Amino acid sequence: MKYIRLTVRFPRTLRHPMHQYLDEADHARWSKMLTWNHSHEDLTFALFHVLAEREPYVERLAAVDRVVDYDITEAAGGGFYVFVREETSPQVETFQRAFTHEGLLVVPPLTYQPNGELTLTVLGAPEALRSVVGGFPEELSATVDRLGEYDHEGVGRRLTSRQRDALQAALDVGYYDVPRSGGVDDVADGLGCAPSTASTHLRKAESSLVREALE
Repeated sequence: MKYIRLTVRFPRTLRHPMHQYLDEADHARWSKMLTWNHSHEDLTFALFHVLAEREPYVERLAAVDRVVDYDITEAAGGGFYVFVREETSPQVETFQRAFTHEGLLVVPPLTYQPNGELTLTVLGAPEALRSVVGGFPEELSATVDRLGEYDHEGVGRRLTSRQRDALQAALDVGYYDVPRSGGVDDVADGLGCAPSTASTHLRKAESSLVREALE
């Protein structure tokens, strides 16, 4: 079973207002679509995990015309969950066209990031995956970051969920950039814990990954 890891870049004209918000708000880092339902002809239902300041984000969400309603729940690992019901937009339909080939499966989460970027994993037969790479809508651009045999467990299978959260938070704030652009305090803010706790999570996660890589 083959997969590709894609980075899709949306021009401003095709970005959802809440995707564009990631560029406009310093406190907004990412939004992950965990699951969705496009079966209704005119409505889209989706569940997101958002890492941002809650009140400004909700205020902006409420101002989006096509959002019918939403519900917010705090996330134990940091950030909050947003269940959204909104009118299906031409932007969504354009994006969906890239995955209409029979035998394709989009594997959540879909991670929305600043600069109009979206990362996602697509699973399928080789010929179906080639249809994604070669048939992407002209309005969008896509780069294949990774491809191979799918293994959900894969590297990092021994990490706890909290350790994964710590590594993701560290990656998001630039802790692993060269040169480093974010510190342990920033990771702690993303996790909602003390810097010493964040540091412990990172050390344990890194130790687990190093041991796994060298076995």
